[in-house]
Amino acid sequence: MYIVNTTFIVDPSIHGKWMEFIVKKIIPRLKEEKFGPIMFTRVLSEQSDGHYTYSLQTHLADMVEYQRYTNEVFPDYLQIAVPMFGAKVNYFTSLLKKVEY
Repeated sequence: MYIVNTTFIVDPSIHGKWMEFIVKKIIPRLKEEKFGPIMFTRVLSEQSDGHYTYSLQTHLADMVEYQRYTNEVFPDYLQIAVPMFGAKVNYFTSLLKKVEY
């Protein structure tokens, strides 16, 4: 199992609009595409610089799903979010592999 973790750093001036976009558009799209489970969390940090930080984790069964996520679904987020929010939202993505122990 793989987990795609995307961390978003959101400027307070667009926080409400961005949150609505994630909750009403992006998470439903991930569910519609049958990705999951999905976990959306706020990152609590003393070094936030006044910005909000969130983590969106999407569980994927295999690398085929990862390729579909990165080539088809996440570009849709960028196509809408970049014009809407510009540099007021920064993000980075990590691919994690579950370790069986």
